[in-house]
Amino acid sequence: MNGHDSRTFPRDELRAQFGYVEQDAPTLAGTLADNLRLASPDASDQQCERVLRAVNLGEVLERNPLGLQAPVGEDGVMLSGGERQRLAIARALLTDAPILLLDESTSSLDGVNEQRMREAIDAVSTDRTLVVIAHRLSTVVDSDIIVVLQDGTVVGQGTHAELVESTPLYRDLARHQLLA
Repeated sequence: MNGHDSRTFPRDELRAQFGYVEQDAPTLAGTLADNLRLASPDASDQQCERVLRAVNLGEVLERNPLGLQAPVGEDGVMLSGGERQRLAIARALLTDAPILLLDESTSSLDGVNEQRMREAIDAVSTDRTLVVIAHRLSTVVDSDIIVVLQDGTVVGQGTHAELVESTPLYRDLARHQLLA
């Protein structure tokens, strides 16, 4: 990392470099603030509101007069699936980690929420490295570099256009997903 062997970093220092959003990111019973502060307990209300707006969740703050203290319900039942995923991204952003790892973060979203999620990711990707794991190519089609894996082996790498031309597996996936 930054020209240094990552094995030389203390584990807690290395972990602090990463924000992680998993496919089924948990939302706990409590408030918006409680869920955001899981990763950053000392975050201010202003910081929490800033990351919520950065991931297009300003309307969630505004639809309840309690704002950050609005309850989300058991397992986040008072939020849509897309809102729960964007809340998970906001939680990762609050740590201010320079590397965000998004593991299938849009796989369970409908088209509208996937687009909102992509807009949120675009808005927060400035000055960060994003590592996006996805089967849905629309999630990565605009990436600087796409790495195609097959059975644990790299079979292609490049932009979407380059991979459509050079990598049969990617080309087939793109055609199947109506992206080529």
